[in-house]
Amino acid sequence: MDETALPPPRFGVEGRIAALENLSPGVTAVRVAVESGPLIFAPGQYVAMSLPEQPPRDYSLTWRSAPDELEFFVRDHGVGGTSTFIAERLRVRDSIRFDGPFGTMPLALGHEGPLLCIAASTGIGPVTAIAKAAGELAPEREVQLYWGAAKAEDLFLVDDIAAALPLDGRLVLSAEDVEPDNGMIRAGNPVDAVSVYHGVLEGWGAVAAGPPVMVEAAAVLIQSLGLAPENFHADAFFTQKDKQPK
Repeated sequence: MDETALPPPRFGVEGRIAALENLSPGVTAVRVAVESGPLIFAPGQYVAMSLPEQPPRDYSLTWRSAPDELEFFVRDHGVGGTSTFIAERLRVRDSIRFDGPFGTMPLALGHEGPLLCIAASTGIGPVTAIAKAAGELAPEREVQLYWGAAKAEDLFLVDDIAAALPLDGRLVLSAEDVEPDNGMIRAGNPVDAVSVYHGVLEGWGAVAAGPPVMVEAAAVLIQSLGLAPENFHADAFFTQKDKQPK
């Protein structure tokens, strides 16, 4: 797969808020009904959403998205901007516009070897989409997903995520606020977890999505373990405080 195989973006696509669901104290699932024709997208892509009185903001599509109804996981960091607007003012049936899809993370699906997926916070949405698609394309492919959050309460929809993986897929959870001897959730972050479970990644492909510091740490680690740089695809989520569009 190359970039020419990715769906072309559309502009000024009209949508309406179909549902808002609180997944954890700081994360909302936003479902958008597409009103101007189904949106063709690839797993792991994102759109630039426009809301009243807010600058456009990029949000990644989750694995539960469909061409006629999109879903995004939105974390409100309490610093204002579009994500705070969504948490405090957005209502079901509100109209929105967006451009997209954008992003090249789906190119990871062109790699035929085992796939390592690393996500922090709401990066789990697009990363699970990639993991699910990888298993559908090649059911025998080894797929491992490492997901972490600052707090264990922010690890949501765990059963749904596990069900989206291939039959033999591995899901490893981590959080920074749990005790080291917690049986289900590792103490720490997902990059640390990868370093515990893997010694060599030669021949693997990898994707990562989440805060820039995590994506950068993941890139350094997996390349030190032998993963070829061209087989790593990532999407760093910048907050409003970072003064970046994502």
